Amino acid sequence: MREGGRATLAVVALLVTTLAGAGALASPDPTAQCAVAKIAAAGRRGTQDLTCRATAARRNSPVDASCVARAENRLATSYARAEQGGACLVTGDAGATETLVAAFVADVVAQIPPGASDTERQCAARKLRATGRKVRGEAKCQGAALAAGTTVDAECIAHVEARFDAAFARADAAGACAGAAATVEGSVDNLMAQLVVSATTPCAGTPFGICNGACGDGGVCAPDLGTSVCACFLPTTPCGGTFPVCNGECAGGTCRQTGTIPFGACTCAPPGTLCTDGPFPTCGGACSGTDSCFPARAPLLGGTDDVCSCGSSAPCGSGGLACPAGFVCTVFPGSTQSCLPL
Repeated sequence: MREGGRATLAVVALLVTTLAGAGALASPDPTAQCAVAKIAAAGRRGTQDLTCRATAARRNSPVDASCVARAENRLATSYARAEQGGACLVTGDAGATETLVAAFVADVVAQIPPGASDTERQCAARKLRATGRKVRGEAKCQGAALAAGTTVDAECIAHVEARFDAAFARADAAGACAGAAATVEGSVDNLMAQLVVSATTPCAGTPFGICNGACGDGGVCAPDLGTSVCACFLPTTPCGGTFPVCNGECAGGTCRQTGTIPFGACTCAPPGTLCTDGPFPTCGGACSGTDSCFPARAPLLGGTDDVCSCGSSAPCGSGGLACPAGFVCTVFPGSTQSCLPL
């Protein structure tokens, strides 16, 4: 077992032991059943999305948006069903889990791009499917431990890891492609650890300074600098009451941070005044400190990601984003930057 897997097991063991000791996960227990259902649903969400990506890679076609949408809808439905009994430690967290899993999928796809040749695409498709199976398998291992109130079965995890490693080896043997098994496995382990925390630990129950617990209703778990505890900052709260997250509600504006932590504040900025509001490539919005607003570009498969970004006025490639008129600072994989024509 790799170090990432051992770290995940340690996190789950601590959470399960703590909750079981408090009587929270005595089997059969509705609280445990809710956590198990949510972890399983999140695992399915990741598996299904990666299957959509694998199919697109194999066919050398765009990702089917309806395929991804079905995975998203199933997660929302499963979370709503799990919360109907009223026993969940955390409620209203489907959106946060969706964001978490979507970020994981994006990370994996970045590690396993389709490639240029048919051989590379078939290899990538196999690796993406194998990663999806690993997510589903580890979710079952974690769920079984939570349901029983015990530590995660090391043999269960080892079995999943062995199948994953073998699948990656077969994929590379048929025609090598990007995606290292150890790195991808680390991404899966990190996802699992976060899913366990989000299903079993409300925000207020996590250590100050870490604040990785779950919040419902689209909230963000972060340090409350006034009370030195972790708290949920909700998007329905007025902007001024959401520092340091600054995700609160503004009437016709954007909630943004002014000043620096811990002495800053959250204020509402009128629409169109922030750098990220665009429009590209004019990019004349405001930035904090001495930064300026510049157009920036990142090449993507089949296109580019054009944004307005705050950065130093130093030349592109030398720590800044500045380019001559008619050019845009383009960021390539590996953080290499160069001014290219718009």
